[in-house]
Amino acid sequence: MNGLEGNAFAEATQFIITLLTAHGGNGAGGIRYCPTSNVAFPAAAFRSVGGLDRSWSNSGGEDRDLCARWLNAGFAMRYEPSAVVRHFHSLTAGQFLRHHVRYGRGAWRFHRGSGTRKLESPGFYWKLLTGPFQRYPATKGAQVAGAVMLAQFATTVGLLLEAAQGRVRRA
Repeated sequence: MNGLEGNAFAEATQFIITLLTAHGGNGAGGIRYCPTSNVAFPAAAFRSVGGLDRSWSNSGGEDRDLCARWLNAGFAMRYEPSAVVRHFHSLTAGQFLRHHVRYGRGAWRFHRGSGTRKLESPGFYWKLLTGPFQRYPATKGAQVAGAVMLAQFATTVGLLLEAAQGRVRRA
């Protein structure tokens, strides 16, 4: 949960992460993604899948990588609503944009390495746009929705930057 409810950038970032975590759920509490800031694994099983890969230079991919390796090893992940973690990330506009550009770069690296370059379903993006208006009062909903759209723009910039950098490295 976002611990800084007055910061629309922090609220938008948390909204996106929460939606991404819930979006891949199976309805019985099973999930396919969870940020590593909110996850607990049994130590032996965590080590058996190689733990968190420290070679990731951009945030946004290492979490996806760990979750994919965990699931591919046959382990399950489950959302536990009683385990509450409050995040206090006071973000300025510049920090927010840089943060989401890094997420885009990390996402590109993950998808390129895993061979999957699929977008989320259209329903996910619809919830990104409309969800803040359902969750918050009108003015705050508009602020969070605007920040969410800005985050998606910054993430796309990160994806494109990483893709372009990859093409330059190969040339």
